[in-house]
Parts: sequence; C-alpha cells; structure tokens
Amino acid sequence: MKLISGLLCFAALLPAQMKRDEILAIAQLAYIYAYPMVLMEETRAGGGLNRLNHRPAYLEPENRQVIRPNADTLYSSSWIDLSTEPVVIKVPDSRGRYYLMHFLDDWTETFSVPGKRTTGTGEQWMVMVGLGWNGALPDKPVRIDAPTNIVWLIGRTQTNGAPDYESVRGFQREMRMMPLSAHPDGVAPALPAPAAGQSASPRRCGFARWMRERFSPGLPKP
Repeated sequence: MKLISGLLCFAALLPAQMKRDEILAIAQLAYIYAYPMVLMEETRAGGGLNRLNHRPAYLEPENRQVIRPNADTLYSSSWIDLSTEPVVIKVPDSRGRYYLMHFLDDWTETFSVPGKRTTGTGEQWMVMVGLGWNGALPDKPVRIDAPTNIVWLIGRTQTNGAPDYESVRGFQREMRMMPLSAHPDGVAPALPAPAAGQSASPRRCGFARWMRERFSPGLPKP
C-alpha cells in the first residue's frame, strides 16, 4: 500500500496533458521496476549495516525472513552499505567444509557466490566495491563489484546436526567484516546516524526522493 501511495505521488508529477491511460501505464512500469528494492528494504527492517550476524543453531520452522530456510546449514548474514567506501570480508579456511557466501544486489539478483564450489575452502579475503567508487585497494582481497550500493549477504555453512554446532560456530567466529578504512585491523565502526534530510525507508519520505537518495549514482534504466 505504501508503494502504491508513492507511485500515485510520482504520477502527480507527470505532465498534466498526459492521458489517464498513459499515466496508468507508467505507474504500472514503475511499480514493477521498484518492487524488488522496496521488498529488500522491508526485509532489512532497520537492521544494522556492515556487521556480520551469525545464527548459532538451525532456524525454527516459524522463521519466515527467508522462505524455506535450509535444514542443514547455520546462517551468517549482513546488510552491506557501500555508499561511503568498500567493505572488506575475510572467510577463514573451512578445512573442506562446504559453505557459500551468497551476495544479492538490491534488485534481489545474485551477483557473486564465493564458497567451496566456486572458489575453494582455503582462507579468502574479498573487498566489495560499490557504484562510482574510485581509489586504491589492498593487494590481498579479491575485488567484487556490486551492482548496487546496498547488498544482502546470506552465508550458509554445512552443519551435520546439533553435535556439529560448535565446530561451525568456531568457523563463524573467525569471519571478519570491516570498512576499507579499518583494514587490516578490523576495528568495528559505530553505526552512523542517518544524514540530515535522508530517510532509510520509503515509508518516511516521498517515493521518488527515496529512490534518488538510495540508488544514485548508477540507477539503471527500466
């Protein structure tokens, strides 16, 4: 409903001489175009940015943040904000254990999946780079360019039943995430307050303004 209200406000900005059918068609395309991004924002629901969060046990059947969660993995997740600077991620040697680090952009599209199947199980360093960023990067991390400045990381680590929990938790504890400016020390930054005049959700500002703040530069054409 909030998205529909925003689209109606957006339609009101269109030229007055446009016909009703034309406005309706544009609004429908805008809805299809923006829906994944609004859905991602609602999924995040105010969670912290650029911090790894680990599940120490299997998800309960009632958990619905991810539809049909795996029954044989422990999850590690993070919402990553690349609008200020790149983010460096370290994954330790899993010693042959299957895992994957699933990165989704703000369109809900998968753009990178490091892990046993694709990159092996040795220690890995990667640096996630957002839109429009230019600068020097350290030599060790593998560069990954994100299509959007908001990224959802969903990590899954093979877990062979509850007796295997402690081994997987040890693997999770060795993961690191840090802004590039803190590399290699890995000092966790304080979560920044929203800048004056900006909002984190389309519920608190005009739809078109929210889109501009969140996704410029590099907003692809519909």
